[in-house]
Amino acid sequence: MASLNGIEDLHAAIARLLPQAHIAVDAPQQPEGSWFIDVHYAGKSGTVEWRPGQGYGVAGTDAVYGEGPERIFADAVTAAKYLVSVLADTA
Repeated sequence: MASLNGIEDLHAAIARLLPQAHIAVDAPQQPEGSWFIDVHYAGKSGTVEWRPGQGYGVAGTDAVYGEGPERIFADAVTAAKYLVSVLADTA
């Protein structure tokens, strides 16, 4: 199975930047699959998909299931900052 450092880094960054948020982590069924973190804050929701070795895809409040991410980031902290800015309306 892939290292969990990427998903742990993402979870920690979101929790640090937006401690009031509800964060749910969905693990993949297959070891090489994508991880998802769903974040709910102030009536808004966003999702980050982490593909080990590929990066973090962020889908914000206007996302529709199946559309894919709005933006893709190489590192967890940048992805977390972007998602938090969208959920907190500071983007």
